[in-house]
Amino acid sequence: MKIAQLGTFDVPNYGDLLFPQIAAKRLRRYADATLEPVSPVGGLPVWADSPRSISSKTFFARRPEYDGIIVGGGNIIRLTPSDLKNYNKDLTPLLSYADLWLGAIVENEVSSTPVCWNAPGVPGPLPSSMRPFLRSCLERVAYLSVRDEVSRQFLQEISDDLEIAVVPDSAWEIDKLWTHRQLSAAYKNAFASRRKTLPERSVTVHVNSRYLADSTAKQIAASLDQLCEELDAIAILIAIGPCHGDDEMAEAVATSMTTGPLLVNQPASLEEVTAAIAGSIAYIGSSMHGFIAASSFGKPAVIVASPSTVKFPGLLAQIGLPDLLHETWGEAIDHLGCLLTPYHVNLLQQIRETQQQRLDRHWSNVAGVLVDRAIKERVSITQGAPLSRYPEILLGVTAMDLWRQKLATQAREKEREERRNRTQRELTKRLQVQKARAEELARQLEAAKRKVEALLASTSWRVTGPLRRISLNAQWLRRNLRRAAKLAKLL
Repeated sequence: MKIAQLGTFDVPNYGDLLFPQIAAKRLRRYADATLEPVSPVGGLPVWADSPRSISSKTFFARRPEYDGIIVGGGNIIRLTPSDLKNYNKDLTPLLSYADLWLGAIVENEVSSTPVCWNAPGVPGPLPSSMRPFLRSCLERVAYLSVRDEVSRQFLQEISDDLEIAVVPDSAWEIDKLWTHRQLSAAYKNAFASRRKTLPERSVTVHVNSRYLADSTAKQIAASLDQLCEELDAIAILIAIGPCHGDDEMAEAVATSMTTGPLLVNQPASLEEVTAAIAGSIAYIGSSMHGFIAASSFGKPAVIVASPSTVKFPGLLAQIGLPDLLHETWGEAIDHLGCLLTPYHVNLLQQIRETQQQRLDRHWSNVAGVLVDRAIKERVSITQGAPLSRYPEILLGVTAMDLWRQKLATQAREKEREERRNRTQRELTKRLQVQKARAEELARQLEAAKRKVEALLASTSWRVTGPLRRISLNAQWLRRNLRRAAKLAKLL
């Protein structure tokens, strides 16, 4: 059985690169399946132990070869253009995400190959203008699942009668990918390969420039130094998503710290990132999968991010710990110290067991879709309206969205220009008032100077000169006589 798994497996991002590893391990329990990762661009493995992937274009050309299609995970159920450098070519920015889920359905239109979702995320509402088309697409998916309740609600805006399962992100099973011995060796090697002494305790830290909350790298570094001193630990600054600039942020913070952190700005492998998290006493950062990995290994963790990024509150609501999300680094660091208790560690173990039990049912459903002929036949029977105009529809909607964005940008620019002009007029008016006042003061000063000069040059001033000198001499004489009288009394 040959299965295609679609996601962003061609960019250096820890969470996305985990999904093929987990899916392959899971599917081996149910069938003799070969999993082939599919990504927008594809290419060689990003990290040493990550998979090679083929491009979406190649996948569409080979589609009849596959017995099943898995979509996700990852935050990929979107129609917005990608801003990743890896996808900045031709139409790839516009179609990169859409091809991974809509393209898989559209290109599958004349086939009975079942499509199932591996709990991807939906980051925001989908265009209302595309609802009929999207409804027709989603009805062709044999098994719909998303990773949080918010994502399900976004899809139900398309059609409220869709059957959508909410299941945990598959990364909750990360503790089953490597043995304790393998992770221990990788943890030690992370320090040895960078010529750093192995510490007794460490804290894994991930910093993302999107969630700094007005803090600078130096301010975060100072806070982390204080945390490390309190915990008697060394920080591991790790770039979980270099495709998002995490490598630069990790280096900026690490170079500003004084407690000698370990900088892992270019991870060697998924195993190395996992080992750093599993080997530490705690995790703090802005990566959802960094948090999930830490929690899976029973390590206390907090998230630094904006609540408006729905994947974070969605994840924490699912496990019943919404207070682990903080908008500022200071709040997150203060909270982390309170979590280093046996009670919290036991709670994380219970959460992991619950999440993995839910994933057992999820993967059973996925396997059922992929191997059950009855499901395949049902998929072929429920083909609806033709979807062949998918690229044109999407590009048309995207063009309209871009046009609306352009108009909104122009309106904002016009408003800013008007504010600048108003401010400039007010400043010019104030400057003119101050200039007029300065000129008036200058005139008054000049008039006073002329009066003084006229007085000094007058005949009366010259005639009374001897009298002023006599008066000054008399004042001097009186002062000295008083001083002499005081001295006489003392003697």
